[in-house]
Amino acid sequence: MSSRQLVFSDGKSHKFWNIELEGQSHTVTYGRVGTSGQSQTKDFDDAAAAKKSFDKLVQQKVKKGYSDSDVTATSAATTTQSAATKSAAGKSTTAGSKTAGGKSSAKAKTAAKAAASDPAADVVTEITHVIDLDPADWSLASFRERKPLELGEPKPADIDAGIKRFTSLRTTDYGWTIPYEKLKLPPILAPEEAHFWFCLMTGNPSRLENKAALEKYAAKIVKANKFTGKVSVDEATTLVSHVERRVPESFMQSLISLFSADECLQILIKAIQGYKKKQSYDKSELMRSLCDSFRSHVLPYLKQSEINQLQKRIRKSFNPHFEPADSYSSYPVEHYLAAMLGMHDEIQQVVSSWEDDRYCKSDEWIDHYHRPQALLFGLESAEQVESEWRRLKLRISTPENARGFLACTEYSALDVLADQICRQSNKDDCTALLKVFALVRAPEAAEPMLQCRLNAKTPALARDWMAREIGNAVSGLIDTAGSKGKLADAAIEYLRSVKRSGLENVIADAVKKAGKKSEAAARVQRDVLDFEEKTYDPLDEKTTPAWLRDALVTVELARVPKLPPWANAAHLPPLTVGDQRLSDEQLLTVLHILAVTPVTERHPLLTAIKEHIDKGVRDTFAWRLFELWQEDGSVSKNKWAMGAIGHIGDDGCVMKLTPMVRVWPGESQHARAVFGLECLRGVGTNTALMQLSGVAQKLKFKGLKTKAAAFVEDIAKEKGMTRAELEDRVIPDCGLDEMGRREFSFGSRSFSFVLGGDLKPMVRDESGKIRPNMPKPAAKDDEKIANESLSEWKLIKKQIKEVATLQAGRLEQAMVTGRRWTVDDFESLLVKHPLMTHLVQKLIWGSFDAKGNRTGLFRVTEERDYADATDATISLDKAAQIGLMHPLDLTEAERSTWGEVLSDYEIITPFPQLGREVYSLEKGEEKTKQLARFTGLSLAAPTMVFTLEKLGWVRGVAMDAGCFDEHSKQFPSADVTAVVHYDGVVGMGYIDPDEMLKTESIHFCKGMRAPSGYGWGSEKPTETK
Repeated sequence: MSSRQLVFSDGKSHKFWNIELEGQSHTVTYGRVGTSGQSQTKDFDDAAAAKKSFDKLVQQKVKKGYSDSDVTATSAATTTQSAATKSAAGKSTTAGSKTAGGKSSAKAKTAAKAAASDPAADVVTEITHVIDLDPADWSLASFRERKPLELGEPKPADIDAGIKRFTSLRTTDYGWTIPYEKLKLPPILAPEEAHFWFCLMTGNPSRLENKAALEKYAAKIVKANKFTGKVSVDEATTLVSHVERRVPESFMQSLISLFSADECLQILIKAIQGYKKKQSYDKSELMRSLCDSFRSHVLPYLKQSEINQLQKRIRKSFNPHFEPADSYSSYPVEHYLAAMLGMHDEIQQVVSSWEDDRYCKSDEWIDHYHRPQALLFGLESAEQVESEWRRLKLRISTPENARGFLACTEYSALDVLADQICRQSNKDDCTALLKVFALVRAPEAAEPMLQCRLNAKTPALARDWMAREIGNAVSGLIDTAGSKGKLADAAIEYLRSVKRSGLENVIADAVKKAGKKSEAAARVQRDVLDFEEKTYDPLDEKTTPAWLRDALVTVELARVPKLPPWANAAHLPPLTVGDQRLSDEQLLTVLHILAVTPVTERHPLLTAIKEHIDKGVRDTFAWRLFELWQEDGSVSKNKWAMGAIGHIGDDGCVMKLTPMVRVWPGESQHARAVFGLECLRGVGTNTALMQLSGVAQKLKFKGLKTKAAAFVEDIAKEKGMTRAELEDRVIPDCGLDEMGRREFSFGSRSFSFVLGGDLKPMVRDESGKIRPNMPKPAAKDDEKIANESLSEWKLIKKQIKEVATLQAGRLEQAMVTGRRWTVDDFESLLVKHPLMTHLVQKLIWGSFDAKGNRTGLFRVTEERDYADATDATISLDKAAQIGLMHPLDLTEAERSTWGEVLSDYEIITPFPQLGREVYSLEKGEEKTKQLARFTGLSLAAPTMVFTLEKLGWVRGVAMDAGCFDEHSKQFPSADVTAVVHYDGVVGMGYIDPDEMLKTESIHFCKGMRAPSGYGWGSEKPTETK
């Protein structure tokens, strides 16, 4: 292992920079002297590449003025973690096999410093206004003043060297794409060499899957051509018009070395006009590649006189009224060239004719081939580009679009770019756009970058930018921190992290610059600079509690796992025990155990942490670990960070994880969603099991829904219950007391929980006024107590809303299917449940004897008594079963009477009950085996499928080709299953919106029939009842 420890001091700053080389990776740690710094490990294909990068980075730092610290450079063979350590329990142990609560190896301590910043650049505290675009990128903004680049003089031609370089390339796309851009050809080539590359790029080779194929193709080109450097415009045009695929991005480097700019333009236009392939998308792709190459390798070198000459040529054939023939066609090549060359009036005439929703509501393929973004770059000013972009709501889907957008609008529309980045569902696309956004180094980028860090698919680059551009980020987030909402809270937390890193002066300078009258600056002063965070001393051998000491002794690791740079104490909230926290070494042990323990297993150390550490502390720790994993790109090998939720997380994590689990299958993340279900099962609280049940009951993604149902069934089986019985018993109390109440104190006043008619959690103040939310603390309130109550309310409000909505759905299905509870279960699980009592009090119930005959009707009062329609108290002593009353089981008079009762008490039912629309059998249907009146009903497949499933029906099993042809619903109280069978093709994975389904039969089967297909299981339909 090789390493270098460097320091730098210039009077203004005192920094360190360390690098360790180990095998095929190196780890860089840097920061202010006296701090733990920030780190990142980078992996390479082989040890040689890692060593090359190591030497290069060291050389760069030395050139900048860094010098070796007192610890000189060392080199040693790679060693294992075998240094003996002393455990908190007082026993000797080997770090490679057993880690305890005391000290750990030097390598473990180094790992505890890891962070997720870019190691290639130092922290910048200055405020800058820079966008690091290339000259070719700035040329996209055609309204900007141009300073043409110099082509220089070409080197003498060397065809043999060119052949050698060409055959050394590695093709991609199974041999169909030759990466010419890796050759990095110079801007100008000798004519003979340009001729050679031109022939190679227009030779239409077949698949070149290996070096031998490349050599054979190169030999063929050399044999067929004499590279004199003399090619006519007509010859070049003919060759380009016969290209079967896109030309490489560097194509124009060969062409501009053989022809003048005007001749290059002629070849480009004529080749597109004479293109031989019939498909419009082939022509569009060739045009795109030619125009991109022209922009990159011709345009930056043109003088204004040359541009004027080219504009004249284009005007001769420019038609502003032209419309593409279809979604796969493009505008004429003259349009895109006009935009590049700054023909503003012509482009404005085209763009102004577009309707507002021309591209924002259309298929993305239209956007891809029409390329409206390229045309907008040809408008007259930055203001026009931004205005039209916002009007048309154009996408920014490629790095080229992003670069052109920045070149035109600079700092004025960074919110548009950030929004587009956050919309990207593909990781690679998101990363590519973020790389471009990170070229902006200015305060204006701070808030949009924070938005990307919070919401982008791959937020690591945004995180790195904010860790590096401290001066710009702090300056740009002052106003953000003074606002409200998630972004404001994140800004405050970021500024606090900057303060923790020792850069409080940077924040103070930004606050001072904002001025005393700034409300935002005042909040930053109060909530950041004046804010005193509680600090915790680490546990040591004497203060480590016995439960932790004993649990640490059980730790045995056959192999110490390599943790990612962000998994360390420096980037995670503390795991606190009273007024102390786990030491860095103890926390590192916890992380190691999390990394090697499957979420389906239980480790003594993790079990002890779950039992003895406050659930709020565990929730905060586990969720931050999960967030760091997400920010790092959700690398599969580190998904144990998400598994930490299952091991030590609690209800707070559950409420935030479940919505993600529900949408992941739609983002091609089914495996992650299933792992999320395993995490919920691992948490094991009532809230977690209830959320697992909710996914099993209602989700549009069949595979995940089935998996959740299997988990719930397994848990129920383990407990010796039915699924419905289990679901009754895992309803969380949401922090309410046994009477269903919850008080929130502000010190001088308090508020009590109320469940609104729409199942929305609300509060009642001391005057009896109902509020949708708690107010801000007033001057007379106790600020600490009030803020604690507000934090509790935010969590409970979300939890109660989700739980109440889900349980209302379960109760509605219980009414429809005729489910019955024993009196004991009804009282213990519903009436006396802190949350369910609020729901049962809004409904009409019936009591039944052992034979199922109704013996009475009642409602549950606020005092949890039972009252009839006259408000007389009744007893359930003689009842055997309790059930919700369906309007079909009530007479018109009973429905009217109970309706008046609910109205008098201003009770709003959580779902339609008495006024529910019902359907009765028509005359003669009671004697038939099927409901013939619905046979032959035709509906669009999504309407049929999703309407039935919304009402609790279950689709049939997959038949041939993965299709299903039925839905069924079980009615336990009647011991029948209803089945709808239809004709049509509807797939499990994709439901075609144009497919029509026609009902073939609707019948009832005796017993609880499982979902089926081909009509199997329906051989013995029962008569309708």
